[in-house]
Amino acid sequence: MSAMILSALTIAVCVLLILLIRTLHLALLHSQEVEEQLEVLAVTDQLTGLPNRRAFDLALASEMQRAARHRTPLAVLLIDVDHFKRINDRHGHGVGDVVLTRVARQLARSIRRPGDFAARYGGEEFVAILPATDVAGATFIAERMRSAIESMKPCPTEPSLENVTISIGVAVDQIEPSSPPSLLVNRADRALYDAKGGGRNRVVVFPQDETASAVGTPALVACETHRTKGDSRRPAGT
Repeated sequence: MSAMILSALTIAVCVLLILLIRTLHLALLHSQEVEEQLEVLAVTDQLTGLPNRRAFDLALASEMQRAARHRTPLAVLLIDVDHFKRINDRHGHGVGDVVLTRVARQLARSIRRPGDFAARYGGEEFVAILPATDVAGATFIAERMRSAIESMKPCPTEPSLENVTISIGVAVDQIEPSSPPSLLVNRADRALYDAKGGGRNRVVVFPQDETASAVGTPALVACETHRTKGDSRRPAGT
């Protein structure tokens, strides 16, 4: 009788151990899933679903190393929603959030190669990285973005908001191993400043150097011909 009890206890202990091991295994898997989800959240913009500034910084550093190693050009596009403060002031922050979400969606659709990268840079600014892309290619993609935003319906629930436009600064360069991460971003920012100062709703390319400026200028002219005729707006607000 005691042998039967001992055998039953042994079986029970084994079953409990198996259940405990299984429970611990499931808990470990769940912990790993939670950790992975937190890692994704850490590099994702919660409003638009695009990668965030941190993700962009990591991607830019990686792509600059790759571009320097393979001696290929790298392009950065800095994108700003025109008159976004006015949209928030007139229509409310809820509408502003919808606009940012729809802009983000259109920008993501405008870059189609697997290696291309779009992110929310902060506020109403977005940014894109285009590996192995020259001035002509970057300008073409930037114009595709500009045109897509101009033609989209920015907020279906707000009929009075007829259209939204963006300004884009483009910087392209042959990256060297010593090139700082801020190189292309600063140049794209200067080009964006010129785009907004020149009337907005346009693409401006930062000249690579004095000889390359002749390449950037025709690209800028080509983009400006796609603007709405008679648009003579000047900077007013953000």
